[in-house]
Amino acid sequence: MPMLEINTNLKEEDIQPDFLVTTSKLFQEAIGKPMEYISVHLRPDQLMAFGGTNEPCAFVNVVSAGKISPEENIKYTKLITQIMGKLGVPPDRMYIIFHDIPRDNLGFKGSILSDLVAKK
Repeated sequence: MPMLEINTNLKEEDIQPDFLVTTSKLFQEAIGKPMEYISVHLRPDQLMAFGGTNEPCAFVNVVSAGKISPEENIKYTKLITQIMGKLGVPPDRMYIIFHDIPRDNLGFKGSILSDLVAKK
């Protein structure tokens, strides 16, 4: 269920058409979970300021049930910084927040993740 949610003030027309597919593949490789569970959500054109200016910036959420730790988060931060850098967002103009959610707090396929994992 890993989800990468990117909020940015970049214009939608400045985002490459294959951005979501390419980013999904890179995120999947980094987090090591099956592609069928990977979700990438991009919100361009946001009214945002960072450091008192409205130059390119981003606020990124990484949500996963597991695979969130200091070591993993460093790896994800490097990857996300590279991805956003290619779009023109400097490393010092974004925050990345990590959320490790309990499996009981995630609904999927008409159930909750802890029940689905227990049935495997």
